[in-house]
Amino acid sequence: MKSKKERYSPIQKFEEKCMCVCYNPRIVSRDRAFHIQILLCSLLRTAVLLCFLLHLFPLSYACDEELRTVSIKVAADEEFRSQSDWQLKAKRLISRSSARFKNEFSIRFHIEKFVFWNSDNSADSLFELLHDLRKKISHEGCDVVMGLTSQGQQGMEFEYSGIAAYLNSTVLLRELPSESTMERMMAHEFGHLFGAADLHEKGSLMDEEKPGEKFDTFTRSLIVLNKQRDFNPYVFPLSEGKLDKAAALYKKRKSLGLREDSVGMLLAVFYLEMEDYSSMMEECLDLIGKNPDSPEAHNLMGIVLRRTGRIDEAVAEYEKALALQARFPELHYNLGIALMKKGLLEKAIGEFKEAV
Repeated sequence: MKSKKERYSPIQKFEEKCMCVCYNPRIVSRDRAFHIQILLCSLLRTAVLLCFLLHLFPLSYACDEELRTVSIKVAADEEFRSQSDWQLKAKRLISRSSARFKNEFSIRFHIEKFVFWNSDNSADSLFELLHDLRKKISHEGCDVVMGLTSQGQQGMEFEYSGIAAYLNSTVLLRELPSESTMERMMAHEFGHLFGAADLHEKGSLMDEEKPGEKFDTFTRSLIVLNKQRDFNPYVFPLSEGKLDKAAALYKKRKSLGLREDSVGMLLAVFYLEMEDYSSMMEECLDLIGKNPDSPEAHNLMGIVLRRTGRIDEAVAEYEKALALQARFPELHYNLGIALMKKGLLEKAIGEFKEAV
């Protein structure tokens, strides 16, 4: 039989001595320094290899996360469909945006179906076209409706390249000269579906003036929080347990004083869902003070006034908003509710009809 000394390899002896040293620091081995050198060299090689692998495959929010698939119904208007390869183009754009979200957040976009949308040629803004899209194209079981239009290409000067509705998960994107720019704008609008706001953040995909190539830290936090959002238009996107977290993120961002109206707008919407009407009132006053021509801000002010029993003031706010944006279904609906509260049923019914 071999002696006890011969039955252990050098590595086993080192491990045993380490255990002994741990329990009794006074036990010292003569070859301890030699084995420590071996261990340090091994650790150094491992660290170098790890750095190399991280350079090739950077970590992202998608690591070890369950993949979420978001189904999309693509609605192309007659102008966009005039391109012979319009379906292939739509597939390319959505595929590239999907790759971005899958890599960073483990979210992928899947085209469920293509449909034809006969857009309103009398619309003079992307905002009006969005409401035309919502009115004519239903979700039909899909999570998101993605509208594609080429209006604005020939003589029409639309202010924005894209627009998205967080609460009812509808996106509208306008044809742009560069396909790479169009894909960047698509990723920007998809970001809105997951709670992102328009920012003054150079280099960020959510920059309001010139979207960059990557999502900023603030936006990444919002998208992660909204990853499992509900796409049912009759349910608020986030669960009750996440409302405070989202509001805290918006509030912290707003405290930077960057005058990002989109952040304040979303904060007001979350205060409404949380039934924090005093905070919502403050946000609405701030929004209207900065931009008195915002129909969305007046609509939110009308809601909080009605919720707090100030019906006449609510009606006045809705009327201000309608003077700024007549084609706003939610405004007609909300005004109808306020008129019902005043007992003006015929006028209320008229507003409800306008909302349909």
